[in-house]
Amino acid sequence: SNTTTLSLSMLLTLFLSSSSLSAYGFTTPSTFGVPQSQRRTISQRRRSSSSSTNPSLQMSLVNEVLNGYSSFMTNYPLATQSLTAGALSGVGDSLAQISENGASEEEDKDSVLETDEITNTNFAVAAATIVDEESQQQENHGNEFSFDPERTGRFVLKGLGGGLIWSQWYGIADGWSAILCQDVLSSFELLSGTQTAVRTAISIGLEQFIACPIVYALWDIPLPTYLSGVPAKEVPHQVKNKLGGLLVENAKVWTFVNALIYNIPLEWRVLAVSTADIFWQAVVSSVTSKDISEEAEGQTA
Repeated sequence: SNTTTLSLSMLLTLFLSSSSLSAYGFTTPSTFGVPQSQRRTISQRRRSSSSSTNPSLQMSLVNEVLNGYSSFMTNYPLATQSLTAGALSGVGDSLAQISENGASEEEDKDSVLETDEITNTNFAVAAATIVDEESQQQENHGNEFSFDPERTGRFVLKGLGGGLIWSQWYGIADGWSAILCQDVLSSFELLSGTQTAVRTAISIGLEQFIACPIVYALWDIPLPTYLSGVPAKEVPHQVKNKLGGLLVENAKVWTFVNALIYNIPLEWRVLAVSTADIFWQAVVSSVTSKDISEEAEGQTA
């Protein structure tokens, strides 16, 4: 199914990203709370260590990009995570627009075949009509296809705020899951070897049933909806209509992906989520923009 394919694509992307980070030595513990001077020293040691252990990659572009990103993450963690999430949200919406235009083109082609029923008596006339209409539609499609930068801008803005929100959530979730994990292990007398699995399951549950409903209802749905021109009084109605479906899709897509995310070092989680979020934002963008555009067309009509 589409959901399974999407989940597998996101898992593969995260696996490749985490493997690359491990190869370059970027799985060290978090430096949040470390003084600024010590952060720079740690960042310089990471770069020198990476260069010494990977001499063949010293001048590679990928190594330089990762080193630069690591430096920004060390010195400006919140700003870096916010900008990362915003940029990748924009990429996700761009993919959604491309996908939507491709689907629209396929629907146009299907409509030509459905409206022109070919019979034996007027085959030549119908065939000529189909050719003319397909040619006209191809010309119109080339002229009609347009990228909506304002829509992408709305999702970039949503991502900027989302990066800040989720960067704070992961720290909170780590603290809560650690406490709850100890309670579960002691209450059910589970083996200490199951601690990682239990803690991961608790983190996923906290996100699905606490964080996602709040973030979706107060940020992810209302912000793009309001900025698209929907009156403020209609925003709660939009949230009510879309929240349930979005939470269901979130559970289908993100449950298995989060099993990997919650085992990545804390400071790299927003990057990992934002990378996988490219696929998810394409889904969110389509869901939150479709009804809005249809409602706008109804109002203008």
